Parts: sequence; C-alpha cells; structure tokens
Amino acid sequence: MAGSLTFITGGARCGKSSFAEQLARAHRGPVAFVATAAVGDAEMASRVARHQSRRPVEWTTFDCQGSLAATVAAAVGGQRWRQRWGGSDGGSDGALASSRRSWRFV
Repeated sequence: MAGSLTFITGGARCGKSSFAEQLARAHRGPVAFVATAAVGDAEMASRVARHQSRRPVEWTTFDCQGSLAATVAAAVGGQRWRQRWGGSDGGSDGALASSRRSWRFV
C-alpha cells in the first residue's frame, strides 16, 4: 500500500490503538503513527505511556496536541519532502527516498 493513509475512528477505549497497531505491524515498510490522546489526568497519562511503550522505535510518532488536520498535513508533508529530496538534510539518497514512498500512516 504505497502512500496509503488509514484513518481509524471510534469511541473512547474501543480498541482503536490496538487495531491501528495491528495494521501497522502488518505493513512491510516505514510507519508513521499519529497519536491523538489528550492527557488530562494521571490515569490517561498511564494509558498513553502504555501505548507508547508498545510502539516499535522504528515507527515515527506524531503527537497531535491540537488540530488533527494540521498534524496529518505536517506528517504527510514531511514524508513528501523526504520522498522528493531523499532525507532530512536535503541529500539525494535515492534508497532513502524510495523507502519513504511506502510509509503507512495509522
């Protein structure tokens, strides 16, 4: 699924994160994970910490602390920049640029 974006929605504590993680683990390429939880109390902070600990370090996580649209745009925009120019330093590493084309956003 090169260039795919999967949007998962549902009520609080309905299994969205587990489902997203299952999809992302099945993806054979880089993963960008947009986390939307707002930490308002100690219980939620604990839940967020558990979720974070389950994500592999290879995944790129974008923490959404405001506008979901802005966070996704930044994530996708950053991906496109890396695809075009091959890395965060503006280099021309074609292998890196090619690998970024198959990122999966969940």
